[in-house]
Amino acid sequence: MRIAGIQISAGPDVERNIKRAVEMAEVAAEKDARVICYPELFLTPWFPKKENRSLFSLAISSLGETLGRFQRVSEKTGTVLIVPFFESVSGKGLPVMVDLEPGTHSWCSCGKSKTEPFCDGSHEGTSFVPLEFVVDVKKKAGLCTCGRTKKPPYCDGTHAKV
Repeated sequence: MRIAGIQISAGPDVERNIKRAVEMAEVAAEKDARVICYPELFLTPWFPKKENRSLFSLAISSLGETLGRFQRVSEKTGTVLIVPFFESVSGKGLPVMVDLEPGTHSWCSCGKSKTEPFCDGSHEGTSFVPLEFVVDVKKKAGLCTCGRTKKPPYCDGTHAKV
């Protein structure tokens, strides 16, 4: 059995990174590789050593279109693709519509809360911290559960683009 280890460096253009990775898998399959393995976090620039919440937007869902593309390549070529990726914490993706009362609220950033999108303390012992936000007047809002929004805690539709 032939196994291919793909070497690829990620640039800031994720779509370009995906296209290159797919092309490399097709070339490896043409050379009779049956198992094709990508390096860790090959779709996005490497993570810094310190947690930076702004980079959570790089996370993808295991059910999303990005991995679906690799699944189709695997099916087309008859290969097993090992695709390491930065998975969104909750993996749920869809916003939660809530009635927000005036006051301070804590938005879950770890994805483990049983009361998501609100924090219940499940992050204890991790590097995650809830985002405190203030509501001035009662309103209905869609709060993010995918962890990719650029406007936390509010959903900005990013989950639909991954």
